[in-house]
Amino acid sequence: MSLQNGLDNIDKIKQHIGSEKIIAGVTTHGAFLLRPGTIKHTGKGTTILGELNGEKTKRIIDIVDCFNKSKIDTEFSKDIIKEIWCKTVINSSINPLTAIFGCKNGYLLKNPILESFVDKICKESANVAKSNGIDISYENALEKTKDVIRKTSENYSSMLQSIKKEGRTEIKSINGKLVEIGKKNNSETMLNETLIYTVESLIK
Repeated sequence: MSLQNGLDNIDKIKQHIGSEKIIAGVTTHGAFLLRPGTIKHTGKGTTILGELNGEKTKRIIDIVDCFNKSKIDTEFSKDIIKEIWCKTVINSSINPLTAIFGCKNGYLLKNPILESFVDKICKESANVAKSNGIDISYENALEKTKDVIRKTSENYSSMLQSIKKEGRTEIKSINGKLVEIGKKNNSETMLNETLIYTVESLIK
């Protein structure tokens, strides 16, 4: 079961095991790695799980029930691929900006210039999704993006955490895949390309 950010994780996993053994998901929980083995939970969110073929199988029902009984709010989705795309659009608008400006998620809505960037990036990324046959509206994606920012306002994004640790970031799996798919479908990707170059320039 993969809860990783980005558009290419399922394809990578498929190279090693059959798709029938894979469960995909997304989560908006915020967490911060304090030290190896110690994680601070910084923002409660929602987890969405689904089978790749959209079926509501016994195993997916059992896992969703198990998560909910453990106080991890979890939903089933019959179109988990769309959910992954929606999360990617959200991440593309939040993670790189927080990494570049070294700020908590919440600051993106406190600074009017950064909030404007969030809007524009979200629109570009949603258009890339549409160009690839994913039914995601810009308005809905922006509403969800701002909701995630508010709910995880005290969280440092995973991309910023990676930058601070001088490690590899998710930029290629998130914005990189959006650019790759956007170019293939003749959809504008200038903002996402700029984010990639800027984030990569921060990595030593």
